[in-house]
Parts: sequence; structure tokens; C-alpha cells
Amino acid sequence: MPRYSYTQKFISLITLLVCALPAFCRTELDFSLLVINGQQRSAYLEQVQAFEQEFPSIKVNIKGVPSDKYKANIESWLQAKQHSDVMFWFSGERLNWFVSQGLVSPLDQLWKNNALSERITPAAQSTVSIGSKKYGLPIHYYHWGIYYNRDVFNQYGLDEPRNWEEFLQISKTLKQNGVTPIALGSKDTWPVASWFDYLNLRINGLEYHKQLLAGKISYHDEGVQTVFKHLGDLANSQYFLTEHSTITWKDALPYLYRDLAGMYLMGNFWTSQIPESLLPKISMFRFPQVNSEQAFYEEAPTDILIIPKNVKHRKEAELFLAFMSRPEVQSRLNEAIGMLAPQVNSPQKTDKFLTLGRKLLDSAEGASQYYDRDSPQPIAIQGMEHMRRFIDNPSSLPSVLHALENLRQQSFQP
Repeated sequence: MPRYSYTQKFISLITLLVCALPAFCRTELDFSLLVINGQQRSAYLEQVQAFEQEFPSIKVNIKGVPSDKYKANIESWLQAKQHSDVMFWFSGERLNWFVSQGLVSPLDQLWKNNALSERITPAAQSTVSIGSKKYGLPIHYYHWGIYYNRDVFNQYGLDEPRNWEEFLQISKTLKQNGVTPIALGSKDTWPVASWFDYLNLRINGLEYHKQLLAGKISYHDEGVQTVFKHLGDLANSQYFLTEHSTITWKDALPYLYRDLAGMYLMGNFWTSQIPESLLPKISMFRFPQVNSEQAFYEEAPTDILIIPKNVKHRKEAELFLAFMSRPEVQSRLNEAIGMLAPQVNSPQKTDKFLTLGRKLLDSAEGASQYYDRDSPQPIAIQGMEHMRRFIDNPSSLPSVLHALENLRQQSFQP
């Protein structure tokens, strides 16, 4: 019996000594990251390494998953008994959808302990506030705009358009000179929604847009039909790349770079892809006014970090989020990937695109998240597929509207 006791004591002593070395006794924190591009992944890896240096008893395992695969699987991950301790996600209805199912943990104590209500912009705070609780940490937000090839514009004496009529004239001039007016890659469908969103915001306004995406307005409504008429004008005039449905948003970039296309509607995250030598030839303007009675509303999607309901390491997960809320961390992350930091104290260097974007968002009367973030998941995914079908074949409008209306009724059943 004493011999057994000495053995146990020896084992306990060895365990104590080993665990004094963090590398041998570390808590492993799983972090699921929706990967947009290599720059974004590298930026997160750098901050994860900084976190591990400061907290050597915690090892962060990054589960990087491509965007479309991540979106398709996150619901099943959240419903699993345990998947990851921290997850990357989106504000708006995409967050509400999971909160309503009880799959996301509230973070009120984290917000209180780190005084985040005073450190995160009010607009970003509102995107993670559901009822009286906070359900995420805003980590990025970014603007959308129409990026254009300055060399092409200069070659044909074109200026940035102030309204829809001038935008159509630019498109007509480019088409007549053998340049595709609009670069679009819709293989993954979501880029199409930006055209629907902006036309709806410019024609019908933000409140109408919110009501529509909340299921309170029929897709047969006259306002929606007006939006599709404007979108159909672009498609019928063949202003989009003819092969848009077979290429991704990244595949569309060389058309803009090589003077084969003039304009590109996209979120600012894409600018991290621009080769440095080509930066001087790319600039941006705000989506032009369509209805002079409407104020300028913008898209400002906000990316967040969440803690799922069932996690192994809640304490370490909150410690990681607290680290990611720091001004210098958000500054480094957002500078690397071309987005804006929701942390008001972040000292962020701004390139020309971020300067234009901050000015654009500061002057906006309001903002939406994005079609697939402000709509319930079923209607968002299928709805964008119908929009792409319409651009491919504008004569399909009656069947597209019928399909969208059926989706609305199914998704918002009382």
C-alpha cells in the first residue's frame, strides 16, 4: 500500500512539472474561420499567434473553410453537440436566425467586462443586439461601391456618374467601343444580389428594403417590379459579362485589370486582391442615384465572432474574443484585409479605398447588411439563384417573381 502511494505521488509530481510547461498541458481552443482569401487567413493567423504568445496555456486551432462551404455547413455545426468554441459569422438576419434557435450564446458579461459598449461603434453594436442582449463581437465592416478602371474611363472621356441616366450612358459608350461595361462573376450567385439590393435601396429606400426582406412586402409589388425593370435593362443591353454565370467573382477581376471591362460592383474586401502595380488605375464611386426622392443608403455588412451554445472552453473563448476586441488587434486585422474596424479606438491606416469608403458610410442616411444576411437562410440562398436566372434570361421575370413570392410565403409562415 505505501509503495502504491509513493508511485502515485511520483506520477502526480511528474504531471505537475510537465504541466508547468504550457506546451505540454495546453487547452486547445477550436476557431472556425470563413476564409475569404489568403490575405484574410494570414491576418487571422498572425493575431492567433500573438494571442498564443500572450496566453501560452491556450493553443488555438484554426479551422479554415472556404466561404460557400462554410455557409452551407454552419447550421449543422452549430446544431452538433460540440464543434468549435469560437466561430466567424455575419450580423443581421443570419445571426438572428441562429439566435432564435438557441444556438448562439449571449455575450453580455464579455461586453460589460471589456466596456465594449463604449468601444464599438453604435452602428456595429446594433447589428449584434437582439432584444436586450449582445450575441457577437463585431470584427470587420466594409463598404460597397462601383470600382472602375480609370484608364478605360479616361480613354473614352468618361466621368463618374451622378445619376442612373449618366451610368447608363457610360455603359452604352463602353459597349460601343468593345468594352464590357460591368464585370460580374455570378457562379456563386451572391454577387447578383448586390445589384438587386442597391437598385431597391436607390428606388424604394431603406425602410421598404427592410420590409421586403422581412417578408412584409410581396415580390409582386410594383416597387419590386420596378427594381427588376432596371436590372433587366442592364441585362437586355448585354452590359454584364456574357459568361458571368460560369465564373466566380475572382475570375471576373482580370477583365477589369486588362481593360476588357469598365466597372465592378463589389465590397471593399476585394481590393486586397489588386496587384500593387495596378492600384493607380482602379478607383471607386458611389452607386448612382436612381430616384431623386430617395436618400443615399448603403450596404455595410458587418462580420462578427460568436460563441456557440455548446462549447468546451467558454472561459478561454471569451478570453480570445476580449483579445480580438482590442484596438490594435482590430487595426492590424482590418488593414491587412481592406476593411474598417468597428473598434472606435483602432488606429487604422487608410488606403484610398478605405478613405473613400469611410466617407461614403459616414454620409449615408442608413445601411443594410446584404440580401443574404438580411433574409432568412432558405429565401436568401434560393432567392439569389432566381435573380441570377433573371439576369441570364430577363424574359423569365414572371416565373422569377412567382418563385420569389412562393419563397417569401414559405419562409414567413405565421
